[in-house]
Amino acid sequence: MCAHIADGNFHCLVPFGDDEVGKLEALNDLVVDKALSLGGVASGEHGVGVGKMKHLIKEHGPVHMDTQRRIKHALDPRNIMNPGKVLAHKPSEEEIKARHVARGGARASKL
Repeated sequence: MCAHIADGNFHCLVPFGDDEVGKLEALNDLVVDKALSLGGVASGEHGVGVGKMKHLIKEHGPVHMDTQRRIKHALDPRNIMNPGKVLAHKPSEEEIKARHVARGGARASKL
């Protein structure tokens, strides 16, 4: 593994074979989860793009994600500006579940 972490960002280059993609993704999740547990962020200096999108809900929470998505929809209602980057057009299942929990679960539902 080749990495640098001195400036507070952790980048690694891990050689892997086609049959090891799942292991690589699991390692990425582990590294990001550890960074978040230590008060760090998922994206570092390179931004989110598509590779870190699934970690944003853990980092920022469902209310923040919902606010960001509403701003994106207000500024880009046709989703033509960088579609599928940073924020998915629709919330993920994990985000929907987290939002539900943040609002108090089933008992708090107004539906």
